Amino acid sequence: MYASYSDHTPASGAEVVLVDANGVIILQDKMDEKGIWKLPENLETIPHLIIVDDSGGHRAMIIWEEFLKERPKGLFDILSIRVVIGVMFIIGGGYAIQRFLLKKKT
Repeated sequence: MYASYSDHTPASGAEVVLVDANGVIILQDKMDEKGIWKLPENLETIPHLIIVDDSGGHRAMIIWEEFLKERPKGLFDILSIRVVIGVMFIIGGGYAIQRFLLKKKT
């Protein structure tokens, strides 16, 4: 996630707070010097709200589902790519079984 001010300078050092649906704080962290924050991989609870707050009174909030919609998609996040890879794996596996394991004895 990237956070910046209206003049496009990064919100370095701003506090990032993840809150669950009951308002309980799940995680508190800080933006790096470039205004970038990365979600930890070992997050046990799904957040409801992300709050970015700095000491100057600036605050931004985004609902978790909206954050997921806006994040960049990787190649394997696209369903059709996963389907094509799966089909290729099945066809290739079938061919390998036919070619190498079920050889006709002559």
